[in-house]
Amino acid sequence: MTHSLSLSTKRNGQYKALGILTFIVYPILSLPFILSGILQREKWAYLLGAVFMGYMGMLYPPAGDMYRYAEDFNLYKELDWDSFWIFMALKFDYFLPLLSWILGKCGAYPESTRFLFVTCSYYLLFDLYHDVTLSNKSMTKQIRVYSLVLLVPLIFSSFLFRMGLAQTVLVYGIYWYLIKGKRKGLFYIVFSAFIHVSYVPFVFIAVCSKYRLFNFSSKVFGCLCLLLVFVESSLLGVTLLRSLPFSDSLLSHLEEYITGSQSKDISSQFTIKQLIAKYFFNIVYYITLYQYYLFYKSNPQSLKIKRFVNIFIIIIIMSSSVPILHDRLLNVLKTFLILSSLYFMNNTAGMQRLLRIVVFFTIINMLFAFWQMRFFLKFSRIDVLFTSSSVQLMDFHYTDEWVSKNINEEGHLIGWLKLGYRPL
Repeated sequence: MTHSLSLSTKRNGQYKALGILTFIVYPILSLPFILSGILQREKWAYLLGAVFMGYMGMLYPPAGDMYRYAEDFNLYKELDWDSFWIFMALKFDYFLPLLSWILGKCGAYPESTRFLFVTCSYYLLFDLYHDVTLSNKSMTKQIRVYSLVLLVPLIFSSFLFRMGLAQTVLVYGIYWYLIKGKRKGLFYIVFSAFIHVSYVPFVFIAVCSKYRLFNFSSKVFGCLCLLLVFVESSLLGVTLLRSLPFSDSLLSHLEEYITGSQSKDISSQFTIKQLIAKYFFNIVYYITLYQYYLFYKSNPQSLKIKRFVNIFIIIIIMSSSVPILHDRLLNVLKTFLILSSLYFMNNTAGMQRLLRIVVFFTIINMLFAFWQMRFFLKFSRIDVLFTSSSVQLMDFHYTDEWVSKNINEEGHLIGWLKLGYRPL
């Protein structure tokens, strides 16, 4: 018995060494090793998988917001500390500027921030997958595969920059603070606000989740869910913000999401396929909410978790007519509800059926997202992934010549615009 265990350990060590060596020499060829290692819950596979997605984040074209962040990066690296601090005083999201300044002074390229953000995001997601699948002893191998699809969707590589990292850090913190009862989770919740200022209210939500005022019966919670679907009231959101002890400048910045340019509803400009994609997203959201409602009734969760979700849903209702903010909050809620459901779910036929439905529509959403990204992928340098070693990929960056040829001053892909497409 001891001899067989020794042989098994030796084979695992050899498999790990081969996977790491392959990743260094030719990352794309190491994917089978990484996927197998992830399903076996190996930490080395989590790290390589996160770095691989970081490579994809680097190769994604610096269009849209990422173009502006690259411009900021090139500005920061030329500033001394005193001048940089003046710029910092005008910001509300401190982490990205500070990281950009440090990396710029070290001679790095703007793509390095994107690489680090995406890599850290994915590693945190893999760590959530690891802890959830270990904690729920009733999970089968099939459910573990479903959990991977739901918690670590591959399509996130295009979004996991500033907003994506903030969302991942936030959900990671909520998980450890509420579900696992660890104080370190509160640190991550607070830290998410330094990555993206719109997550400041979650600090207050986490604190308020300790109070009995937000203990609701399952019937009241069901009514909240119905309101979440049907009620619109941006004025409630403005009233809530103004009642919080924020500075006038911060309030003005946050209200931009409610009454300014960030509040514009662009769904009327969607194509039929984009509306279908949004419809499928809503299906995943509604099923997940219903699944959580079943858990709410059966009481497997602590009151602190229930209070947090209750307060969160109330705030989402208040922001329901603010499309951008509302969609972002819904996405955080959906991710947390999936995480909570996987942690508390059992092997009953009903729960397994609901989970399979959520997985099916999640995969459909991913396919739609890939379709929406097709122009960005066409003009990206994803091809470098198939011809480079890890050393070569770490040295990759978009040159000034490439940017001036392919990106206009508003951050839009020139080739994309030439094809007749216009950004929403």
